[in-house]
Amino acid sequence: MAWDKQDTVLKEHGLTNGEWAVLIALGYALHFPKEKFIHWTFLESRGNATIEEVHEAFDRCLYQGWIQTVSKGHFEQDRNVFGEIVGEAQECLEGSVVFTHAGHTLWAKVIIALMGEDYFRTDVMTYDQ
Repeated sequence: MAWDKQDTVLKEHGLTNGEWAVLIALGYALHFPKEKFIHWTFLESRGNATIEEVHEAFDRCLYQGWIQTVSKGHFEQDRNVFGEIVGEAQECLEGSVVFTHAGHTLWAKVIIALMGEDYFRTDVMTYDQ
């Protein structure tokens, strides 16, 4: 299974479990304000990261330029793993957490390393079903 090699893939990309939890949470395209995002990320990590690790990882992801918080009036285009726009642009709440280009690129590299590119090229991954 792809997740069996998660530790190896994260190490290859220089990521901690907490940082990956932050990036994978944004991969769901849920743009929550910081505290709600951190709490949701912790719950979704299912024991792979403590709440403290998620807080620290969030700060490191900001520092690395992988994520950012947005101001009022920001619209975000959802993108698939290949960077292609899917769906309509949606306005984010002020303070919402979103990927930067560098963050989306890193997330995509890691998720493709875990799952394989073919996984994302199947009909199952179409967004118009």
